[in-house]
Amino acid sequence: IECNSNEILLVDPRNGGSWSCVPKLGPMPLVCPGRFHTECGCNDGPEACPIGECECDGQLRVAQGCREARYCNGTVEEGFDYEDLSCPEENQIVYVNLISLSWYCGVDDGRCPGSFQVGCEPETTTPDSGETTTTPDS
Repeated sequence: IECNSNEILLVDPRNGGSWSCVPKLGPMPLVCPGRFHTECGCNDGPEACPIGECECDGQLRVAQGCREARYCNGTVEEGFDYEDLSCPEENQIVYVNLISLSWYCGVDDGRCPGSFQVGCEPETTTPDSGETTTTPDS
């Protein structure tokens, strides 16, 4: 999907992974957080299913069940600091708003995608070599 210059791509992992282009709202200083990864499911509880360690500056990790999240900053050389958010109420999960760059606890609406993380992998593109490949007819 490719958005127009007056739009941004909005990916909602909680809504079946839907993608859509939405209008930019003024001068939005958005930065792509990096690639989005869902992790393998884990139903053995918090001890067996930890949130994971920081791997890069700006990484966001959300634990299985979506009740805990971690935002990482720092470098491998200097060590990572992080900020954790843990929802205190049983019926709450972490919501992440990539437009406003905010996170908060809200009522669980049953659409937690499981554990996931964003960041750490730079976007890569393969330049077009200009060469074409043809396959001979058999």
